[in-house]
Amino acid sequence: MPDAYESVTLHNLLNQTSGVPSYTDDSKILARKSEDVPEADVLGWLAKKAPDFEPGSRFSYSNSNYYLLSVVVERATKKPFAAVLDELVLKPAGLSRTGIDLKDPVAVGYVRDGQGNLKKADVVGDSLPLGAGFLRSSAIDLVAWDRALEGDKVLGEASRKALFTPGMSCPECAGDYAYGFIVDEKSGTRV
Repeated sequence: MPDAYESVTLHNLLNQTSGVPSYTDDSKILARKSEDVPEADVLGWLAKKAPDFEPGSRFSYSNSNYYLLSVVVERATKKPFAAVLDELVLKPAGLSRTGIDLKDPVAVGYVRDGQGNLKKADVVGDSLPLGAGFLRSSAIDLVAWDRALEGDKVLGEASRKALFTPGMSCPECAGDYAYGFIVDEKSGTRV
């Protein structure tokens, strides 16, 4: 990445305060969503972009943040992101029907066309979203994930606290943004 991104921290990426533009805002990259898009293409696109703002100065959601975090994981572990996710998160949490290459039939997404009719959503390859949204899961596994986050199967107490500690107010979220979670208070209860 260019020097303009030198002050971006993992914390900035995790709480969406990095200033890194979202690669999914680029129509040329999105036109390739069904392809196996090389990491070099996404990083090359980012390298040509200046930060949208000074890291840490404000909130702005960017899929590039999760993509870059995935690249960091791959480079630190020298393993594919999916393998690390499976080894360190999915298996310890007991998620047997969550992943990128599920053998069981999975539900497909649908969108409405211009006349309001339902049609199958476009297929998105696994390489383009990477850690910015390439998982498929079952309802049962989502419940198991919620329970795993309550205990120590995946995260220790300090990491769990960091996960749910807001980094900055998120006006468009109607709450504060933590590491992937919107934290708010409803009727006197933290949600």
